[in-house]
Amino acid sequence: MASSFQRKIKPKLPEIPGVSPSIYTNHLLASSGVPDLDILLGGGLAIGTVLVLEEDFSGNYSKLLLKYFLSEGLVHNHSLVVTNSSVDGKSIVQNLPSFDIKAPGDGESVPKTEDDKMKIAWRYQNQNTTKDNFNNSGTNGHSFNLLKTVSNEILEKCDINVCDLKELEGADESVWKNTSYCNLVQDIHEKVKNGGFLIDPTVKPEHKNILRIGVQSIGSLLWGDLEYSSKNLCTFLISLRAIMRSCFGVAVITIPSNVLNFSDIREKIQICSDYVVQLESFEGGGVVNQVYKDYHGLLYINKIPSLGALAPPNHLIQDPSQLVFKSKRTKFVIEKFHLPPDLSENVARDQKDKSVKAKDLDF
Repeated sequence: MASSFQRKIKPKLPEIPGVSPSIYTNHLLASSGVPDLDILLGGGLAIGTVLVLEEDFSGNYSKLLLKYFLSEGLVHNHSLVVTNSSVDGKSIVQNLPSFDIKAPGDGESVPKTEDDKMKIAWRYQNQNTTKDNFNNSGTNGHSFNLLKTVSNEILEKCDINVCDLKELEGADESVWKNTSYCNLVQDIHEKVKNGGFLIDPTVKPEHKNILRIGVQSIGSLLWGDLEYSSKNLCTFLISLRAIMRSCFGVAVITIPSNVLNFSDIREKIQICSDYVVQLESFEGGGVVNQVYKDYHGLLYINKIPSLGALAPPNHLIQDPSQLVFKSKRTKFVIEKFHLPPDLSENVARDQKDKSVKAKDLDF
């Protein structure tokens, strides 16, 4: 009698540039453009998800993260859908940071010299520091340069769709079908369907590309009356997430801080989105503690999705460390905050209790 046992074979995942499987759930992941943020999110943004970025006070750093996300798509020739919703009226596509592709072997570690060797704890000589492990594990073979923008030649070769809010404006904002939110959802769905990003169970095409969607400052005055922004914003996020679940794409949405001040809007946004990342910059925040003098702000991971599991990985949600960030010329650095050591000479002596003598000690 023949055995009914069949060996379980993992399904073959499509090979897409800039996309790799997750080591936790085997979902396809796309980089956010910031390696440190990818580590905090479990390796990157899962395909078919929506990340909501709560903007800082000025909105500069959230806009910078969105630029990194879109430039990462240009590196791998991904298709882009961007809204022209900047306050200054300039298209964010024209101000994306340039990138330099690293040759194989450029990222190899340089051997330490005699001067760099540790003078104490020699047995830890060959081990990397915690900061090195946190920063270097997300290297992706290229670097960005904020001092230069992407050339027009590269932009012309890539598939980029810019949605102008003036063209999306409707008549009566109290009706969902007449709002800019609804018109943007329709444009995204049309791009997904006509661009071949839609997942069709009956057809098995070879997907070689993904769609990156970037929406800046949604819910601001450019999107219409703030009276209807709370309801329309949640409806937009639910509609967008439904589209993303059935296509090869990933979306990053930034929301201004003044929109989040409305009652219950923050809780609703967390329910309607997959990832929620909050930025708190030190600009315009009054007096800043001196321990933060080397950083530009704080970062909070408020939500991580549970895809293919009951809960996210424990080390991603149970780490109590405070996260700080700073922007450099070539990268956006996110670190775990640690207090600097106290190197004063009289600290240890002053903290001794002089009333305790040797004869009082009981062994």
